[in-house]
Amino acid sequence: MRRGVKCLLAGENLADNPEFQRRVAAGLLKDVKVNQKDYVPTKEAKLSVTIFGLAVALILVLALFKNLLPTWVVNGKTVTISVAHVIEIISMTGAGVILYACNLKPAEVARSSVFNGGVVGVMVTFGLAWMADVFFAGHRAELVDMFGEFVQTYPWTFCIVLFMGAAVLTSQGATTAAFIPLGISLGVSPEYLIAMSPAVCAVCFFPVAPNELVKADKRKNANAWVRNTIPAKRRRCFELLELPEPPRTLLVGSR
Repeated sequence: MRRGVKCLLAGENLADNPEFQRRVAAGLLKDVKVNQKDYVPTKEAKLSVTIFGLAVALILVLALFKNLLPTWVVNGKTVTISVAHVIEIISMTGAGVILYACNLKPAEVARSSVFNGGVVGVMVTFGLAWMADVFFAGHRAELVDMFGEFVQTYPWTFCIVLFMGAAVLTSQGATTAAFIPLGISLGVSPEYLIAMSPAVCAVCFFPVAPNELVKADKRKNANAWVRNTIPAKRRRCFELLELPEPPRTLLVGSR
């Protein structure tokens, strides 16, 4: 966080950067202009933001103070609701309250690009996570029998498994939940697993992340699928450094 704040405050704005302005004047770059309009938020807009903030605050409080979570006694055992279920319940409840209190039309929400992109992201992420969880949970014994001795002899190879798992699942959390228990079952020591933990960050190795799929669906030409998967700020860095655009290696046709 400290480095992020430092990078945010470092340097000067593009409007005040002489090198950027020189390149704009020479036609090498396009000027970045923000259309600022006199926007006055409505009462409904303020109310929706308030409800959203309260929902987020409630989730944080329940996640930090787990003694506040609801509990039940099932077959003589005390069961506490998981934080994941709390997030889902509060988020859905907050969304419903916003729809009702702010006089929103569900049909308009369903047609918005944000909603469509979110649905695609949820389906892709949850689908991959569920698939991996079901597969490894159902075949854990076979996997341990097949690779247990090899991984115990060469424990560093489990790092490759974590890397490829993260590349396919596109989620550090899902990869950790699916593969770390498998590594423990295979006999990999906790010290090795801790050292291998950065391997679960290989979520951008394949262009199958939800945000990339959403952009691919909205492509306007054959190269946009490749180029738009790179965030705008990073593409601007390419331009400022006078680096070429990404090669057209993933041509999927034009629309």
